[in-house]
Formats: sequence, C-alpha cells, structure tokens
Amino acid sequence: MVDVEMAHFPITSDYLEVDDFHPKPHTGVDFATPVGTQVQVPNDGVIKLIKIDPLLGRCIFVDLDNGVQMVVGHLSQINVTYGQHVIAGETIGLSGGVPGTSGAGHTTGPHVHITTRLIKDGSLVNPLTYVGGGPSGWGNVVEPIFIVLALLLFLAMPLFSRAKMIGRLMLICILFFVIMYKMA
Repeated sequence: MVDVEMAHFPITSDYLEVDDFHPKPHTGVDFATPVGTQVQVPNDGVIKLIKIDPLLGRCIFVDLDNGVQMVVGHLSQINVTYGQHVIAGETIGLSGGVPGTSGAGHTTGPHVHITTRLIKDGSLVNPLTYVGGGPSGWGNVVEPIFIVLALLLFLAMPLFSRAKMIGRLMLICILFFVIMYKMA
C-alpha cells in the first residue's frame, strides 16, 4: 500500500542513513513536505499513542492491521484520538516540523518522519516498504536490478570472446553506478 501523499515528496533522510544530523543510523524516513500536508495511513489500524516527543515532536503511533507499527512525527495537527480505528487512506494529521514551532521536535525544516516496526518483536523495517517513497525510494527496485544485470553480464562474458572487452566495460559502468548510487 502506498501513502499517496508521501509518495510525491522527496526523501531528505533515508532509512538507516548516518550523517551530521543523524550520528546514529536514522530509524525512519523523512519526507520534505509543505506544512499542512495530509498524512494518511497506508493500511487499516488502531491509534495506540499520541504524544509530544523531544525529537519527533507531535507524533502518532498506529498499529496497522498488517502487523506493522507506524510512527509519524513532526506533525502540526493531529486528526485522530487514542484507540480510534482508522482505515487505509484516512488522514491522521498534518505535516509540520518548522523549527521553533509548537510540536516540531528536533528538526531543521518542514517534513514528516515515518518509522515502521514489526509489532510482534519491535524490529525496525524500512518504511518505504509500506508507505512508498519519493525520488530516492527507487533504490529498493533499481539496485537489485543492476546487481542482477552485472551478474548476468559477468556470467555471459566467456560466451562472447569478441565482446569480452565491451562486457567488462559495461560491468564496470554498472558497478560504478551502483556504488555511486549507494554513496548518494
């Protein structure tokens, strides 16, 4: 299920990313959104917790019917109540995250933070699996395709003696692209 609203916005901090703002692996995905953007649930579920957190600001914890808990942070408005049953596509709040505003939390600008965990054991999972993703969300599809293509080229090279040089160059280009993509 894709959260229609979030799928259109760029990702500013990816899952498990480490940078100056996230010295430890980032537990979720940050979507750059204008303040007031509707945040929708990707599946049916129940609101388990609503609070103001020092880091996430105004946030909502939703236990989805698919066995995943979704945490949404940096909200300017909350449209649900504790214990409320929500349906896929329902707006649970509005994005916020403007530094210095009420409920923003620890932030550098307007965005929505989404973390997902398995309810059964609390283990983190990549939110893009459940809510779709902006431009960098393609990594979940593109990277495996390039790895498979590189492997196929490598295995096929002995069959085409004249094409060995071209095959090797293509392999180097594909591996370079994958490595550069991972570094981006």
